[in-house]
Amino acid sequence: MVKGVVNGVETYYPGRHYNEEVDGSTSTVKKFYTLGSTTVAVRTVSGTEDVLNWVLGDHLGSASVTANADGSWNSEIKYTAFGEVRVSNGITPTEYRYTGQLEHSYIKLYWYRSRWFDNELGHFIQPDSIIPSPGDALSYDRYAYVKSNPINFTDPTGHYEFEERPDDQHLIPATKGIMPARRSTKPFAFTQDERRGLIKRKAEYLQGAVEDSLEAFGDLVDYASGLYDDRTEVNEFVLDLTCVINNYCIGHPLNVWKAGFGTKYPIGDPRYSLGDDFFEGQGSWSDSYFDDTYNQMYHVWFYVATSFFDTLPIALAGNYYHDPVYVLTTHFGGFHFARNDPLIVADNGISIEDFDLGYVGAYFGLQLRLGFIRPSGVGDWIKENLSQ
Repeated sequence: MVKGVVNGVETYYPGRHYNEEVDGSTSTVKKFYTLGSTTVAVRTVSGTEDVLNWVLGDHLGSASVTANADGSWNSEIKYTAFGEVRVSNGITPTEYRYTGQLEHSYIKLYWYRSRWFDNELGHFIQPDSIIPSPGDALSYDRYAYVKSNPINFTDPTGHYEFEERPDDQHLIPATKGIMPARRSTKPFAFTQDERRGLIKRKAEYLQGAVEDSLEAFGDLVDYASGLYDDRTEVNEFVLDLTCVINNYCIGHPLNVWKAGFGTKYPIGDPRYSLGDDFFEGQGSWSDSYFDDTYNQMYHVWFYVATSFFDTLPIALAGNYYHDPVYVLTTHFGGFHFARNDPLIVADNGISIEDFDLGYVGAYFGLQLRLGFIRPSGVGDWIKENLSQ
C-alpha cells in the first residue's frame, strides 16, 4: 500500500507501485515511486513533458537532494534540526520533504497524518490525542515533537517517535489499535513471535513482487538476517527461518531429524508456516539442484537446519535415506543410479538433484553452526552457490 495526494486529499492505493498528485489547474500529474515508506523517485508529467527525478534522503528520510534521470544534480535542500529550510538550491519536484512528510507551503505547516506540525516553532500546533508512553514523563508534553530530539527520531504518524526512519527493518507493523506501527526500542529487540511474523509477511510480499524463486529466497534470508545480531543470535536466526520455511519451530537436539522421519512431535505453528510449495518454479536455480518435484527452498533449508541443530552426520544420513543415490527399483531389477532413471523420480520423488541439494545444504548448515558464515552472508551464499 502506498500513499499519495489527489486534489489535496491524502489517498492510499493498495497494490500500486506509485502514488499520484494531480494539479487540475495546470494539468500536471506527479507520480511518486516508493520503497517501503520512502519516496525514491518522482515523475512529473505536464502535457507532453515527462520528467523523472530521483529523490535522495538524509538519515531521517527527508527529501534532501534530487537528481535528474541520468543521475546529474537537480536540487538540494538542507534543513535545521526541526525542519526549517536553511539552504535551498534548485527546484525540488516534491512537497514530501522534511522526514518525508507533506509540506503545505501556503500555510507553512507539515501534515503528520493526525495533526499539523510547525517547523518554525518546533512543535505540533494541536495536542496529541493519546499519551503513547504513559511511563515516560516527556510523553505528557502533548505538543512536543519527538520528545525534542529531532536529530535521532521522526514521527511518521503524529503519535509516536521513531528512531531513524519508519521504513527500516526494525519497524513492527501494528495489526490493531490506534498505533499504526511501532519500532523496537533497540535493534534486535523483537520477540520471537514478532520476528517470525515479519519474516512470513516479507515472504508473502516477495512472492508477488519477485518472479525468480531463487532470488526471492535469497532476498527473504537477507531481510531476515537484519532482525538478528550477526554474532550472538545465529541460533535464533536459523530456528525462526526453519519455523517459517519448514514449520519446525522448537529447535531441540534431534528435533528436525524426528520431524523429517515423520515422528509425531508438537513442532509446527501454522501461524508462521509458508508451506512447502512457496516460491515455486525454477527461476535461476541451477539445473543441478532442480528436479521439478518439490519446492527447492523447503528442501535445502531442511538440511541446513538438520545439520545446524542435529549435526552433519545425521543430516547426511537423512539425505541418503530420503534421496538415495542408488535405489532398488522394480522397473529393471537391482540397483540403479537415480539420475538416469526418470521413472524413479516420477514414482518416488527421488532424484540426484535433490540428493545434491540436500548434501550442499547439510554442509552449509555446518558452516553456520561453526560460525564460518554469519547470517548477513547467507542470502548472498544462496544466490551465488545455488544458481546456474
